[in-house]
Amino acid sequence: MIELNAIILAILAGISYSLYWYVNKVLDPTTSVKWTDIDPYPVVATALVGAFIGAFMFFSNMEITQISFEAQFLAYGALVAIVERGIRTIVRVMKDRGII
Repeated sequence: MIELNAIILAILAGISYSLYWYVNKVLDPTTSVKWTDIDPYPVVATALVGAFIGAFMFFSNMEITQISFEAQFLAYGALVAIVERGIRTIVRVMKDRGII
């Protein structure tokens, strides 16, 4: 049987990262962002990045145990943040140069 724990964990980390960013923006009194301003597309895109990271870890035979659950959740969250920020930067540079 295929265990999807790594993929599910990475997806949850991706969604958590996205929602954490929005919650920070909404609760920050210096911004005008409201709950109704939440765009679902970046949340879904970040969750997909999490899914790809989870799939990579799954196919790399990364094993999830109860002891390592918290550490891996944080590691996946950090990986999602790094990869997602990198992809956004690359896309913005490509748009600026007229490549896409």
